Amino acid sequence: MKYCMGIDQGGTKTDAVIIDYDGNILGRGLSGGACYAYDGMEAAMGRIWEACEAAVKSAGTGLEDINVIAACLTGADWDFEYSLLKNELEKLFNTENIIVENDCVAALRSGTDALQCGIICMGTGGNIALRNKGGGQFIYGYYLPHEYQGASSLGNKAFNAVMEAYIGLTAPTSLTGRILEYANENNPEELLIKTSMGVSAAPKDADNVRDLEFTADMALKKAKEKGRNRVELYSSS
Repeated sequence: MKYCMGIDQGGTKTDAVIIDYDGNILGRGLSGGACYAYDGMEAAMGRIWEACEAAVKSAGTGLEDINVIAACLTGADWDFEYSLLKNELEKLFNTENIIVENDCVAALRSGTDALQCGIICMGTGGNIALRNKGGGQFIYGYYLPHEYQGASSLGNKAFNAVMEAYIGLTAPTSLTGRILEYANENNPEELLIKTSMGVSAAPKDADNVRDLEFTADMALKKAKEKGRNRVELYSSS
């Protein structure tokens, strides 16, 4: 029996699912995020492979049972990038039956099947996808300055607003109280001198730079979940 595999890769995570032709989800795999344009093609394809291996294992099937792969990837913006990414995926999976779209299009089609539609996505970064009645499709991400994109941009702007107000460059802001409450700190200076760290060790946790970065990031997320201002060692459990 043949199945379909869907891949969603963004800046924060890479998600892979295997479904049958009735739309039933049979398995899912997750790995770290990457964008080939910023992290390199090897890193982006490596994260995809990790997620797909986990999805295949979860589904109890094999890659030879996958009939078609639909990959919605961050970085698929300009026309040449679609063929570039498709060629890399063909080499990775040894098949030509692959569809490549921008990850913003995956979100668009998850919300509507209308011919004329649009979506604004604000994740780690930001993107906009539009589609007209004739089937024309436009991805807007590269036209958005980085300082206006997504959660990373909003977080930096909020932090800078608090610090500028604290040192008297700007008027007081209500963001100060909100951010201090969220971070469980008493004043803005503590936001600068206190930190959280995630630690991953080689070769115990990983044997290459890409996987070390991923496992260290997982440890950092646990440190933040446990209240911040702490060092957390990576654990697979």
